[in-house]
Amino acid sequence: MCPRLPRILAAVASLIAVPLAAPPAHADGAGGLGGSVVAPPVVNSSLLDLASAEAPPPPMDRSWLYADDARTPGVMRSIAFSRTTFTASDAAARPFASDLAHPGAVLEAGAEVGLARGLSLQAVGLNDSLGLIASPQSGMMTGLRFAPFGEGPTRLVASGGYMNELGGAHGAWGRLSVARDVGRARFATSVYGEHVFSPTRDSLDVMVTAGVNYQVAGPVRLGAEYVAQDIEEAFDDGSEGGIRHFVGPTVGLDLLHHSLAITAGPAAGLSYGSPTALGRAAVAMSF
Repeated sequence: MCPRLPRILAAVASLIAVPLAAPPAHADGAGGLGGSVVAPPVVNSSLLDLASAEAPPPPMDRSWLYADDARTPGVMRSIAFSRTTFTASDAAARPFASDLAHPGAVLEAGAEVGLARGLSLQAVGLNDSLGLIASPQSGMMTGLRFAPFGEGPTRLVASGGYMNELGGAHGAWGRLSVARDVGRARFATSVYGEHVFSPTRDSLDVMVTAGVNYQVAGPVRLGAEYVAQDIEEAFDDGSEGGIRHFVGPTVGLDLLHHSLAITAGPAAGLSYGSPTALGRAAVAMSF
C-alpha cells in the first residue's frame, strides 16, 4: 500500500465531514471505531471557522463625480462624504444637487450606513452658502439603497426616497444604478427620476449618467463622465426649458486600502441651456 494513502484518505474524510458535521457530541467510550477519533479536530475546527466567518465588507467605490456608486456598505459600516459643485450659469443642476440651481457653489455633506446585507440608509444635506445669491438656502435628500445581487464584477443598486430642494419644493426620487469592473477599467450608468410636488414642474424629471474610469498607476484613476438631464423634454415641451447635457474628465485617488476616495474634475455643456462650465470635487471615507 502507498505509504501516503492513509493521510490522503483522512484528509478527504475531514473535508467531506465539514458540511455534514452535526453539533459536537460529548466524548464517550463507545464513539467512533472502538472509541478512537477518526477526523483530526484541528482540521475540522479550522475549516468550520473559515466557513462560518463573516464575509469581509465590500470595498468602497466612490470614484464617480456624477454617477451613483453601485455598492452598499457592509452591515453596520458607514461612509461619510462631502461634495462641492460650482456652476457657471443658472442651468438646471439636479445631477449634483436637488435644485434648479443658480450660478455659484453648492455644498453637500452626507452619510450612508449599512442596515442589513445589501440594504443601506443614506442622507444628504445641501447648502448654497457659497452661492452668488443674497439668501442662502438649504435642502436634503434621504432614502434607502438596495443591492439585490450582492458583490461581484457586475453590480446593481435600486434606491429611492424623499427630497427637499434648495428652492423649498418637496418631492420623491428613485434611481437604478449599474456598474461593472473589467480588469482595471470600471464602467457605470444610472437612470434617475424625480417627481416634485409643484404645479410649475414636470410630472417626472429624468436624468441619465454614464462614466468610465481606469486605474492608470497605483491609487490614481482617470476617466470621463457624461450627464443628460430632463430627458423627458426631448420628446415634449416641459417646464425646465429642454434637455441639457454635459461631459468632462475626472481624476481620482483610491487611498488607505479603499477606505478614502478623492475625485475631482471640470465639465462643459454640450447643448443650448446647459451649463457653459462647471466643476465638482468629492471626498468619501468609509468606517
